Amino acid sequence: MNRSLACCSLLLSLFPVAVRSQPLVANSVLGARCETWGHIVGSSGAVQGGTDIEIARLGAAQLDAPAKQKVHVAASGSFDLGALPPGEYRVRVRDSSGALLYDQVKKIAASDDNFFLLLVRDPKWSAAAVNTVSLSKLQHKTPKRAWELYQSAKKSHAGGEDDSAVEALLSAIEIDPDFSEAHNDLAALYARQGRIEQGLEHAEIAFNLDPRLPEAGANLALLLMNSKRYPDAERIARRLLANQYWEDLSHGVLAVSLIGERKDADEALRHLGQSARTLPFFRLQAATAFYETGRPDLAVIQVKQYLQTSAHDCERPSLETWVAAVQRRFSLDP
Repeated sequence: MNRSLACCSLLLSLFPVAVRSQPLVANSVLGARCETWGHIVGSSGAVQGGTDIEIARLGAAQLDAPAKQKVHVAASGSFDLGALPPGEYRVRVRDSSGALLYDQVKKIAASDDNFFLLLVRDPKWSAAAVNTVSLSKLQHKTPKRAWELYQSAKKSHAGGEDDSAVEALLSAIEIDPDFSEAHNDLAALYARQGRIEQGLEHAEIAFNLDPRLPEAGANLALLLMNSKRYPDAERIARRLLANQYWEDLSHGVLAVSLIGERKDADEALRHLGQSARTLPFFRLQAATAFYETGRPDLAVIQVKQYLQTSAHDCERPSLETWVAAVQRRFSLDP
């Protein structure tokens, strides 16, 4: 049974950094209602069926914020939590029946623009590997103490204590250097902290130790794409697709990698269409790759499609401004 949950962690940490730092949305002009906002992605059926976010501040009672509030998620997956004081908050996502889809502690910084990407994991992403155990995993036994440290790291991460989680995972790996799940979760936490190169190092170790651990391949593909190591990202994404692991994510990584390598644009767009149904932010990644490889016309098309289907009001002004500027610069039809 697969024990690692790190790909969810990496998606939640890497893409707010990757998407929001792209030239497409830099220097955005945000309105007064954009202090804390974001998107829910990953399971379009859950979102379209009706989803609510519950957010509660942790710690002692506060006079400057409600103890708990609930907001409804738009059909596009976007949400707006308004102005929230800095601190730690428990964020829960529930479907229309009240079933819990997501539960995580989030830190809100002292900023006028806190962007969240919340991943509601779609079971079909890794259904093919739920009970898959590799031969190497069957032959490898994790020492009890390393396993206890790994469990401790998961609890620390769930409680928003990432530094403690990193320390526990490093201790687990010191005891058992071949602990693939620990390397995989450490890769995700390093990415969450912006330490991409260290994350990539541990993602590669995890994948080499156990290529049939789906999250290891997904994390490695994401980090390779983010580092613009497109040929390597393409290779891993194709391997994941062949094994039917994390398919929507793998289609997105493959699309961006093909664009970055200046390969077949038609194939890239086919993969992008598959991915964007549940992970629409890949359109912004693809737009950036198209622009950087000399195809501003295709970049504009992707941003326009994102605006039509997925954009939040908080990012819409900057994206529309970017589209207009590129169209003027390259004399593109509006």
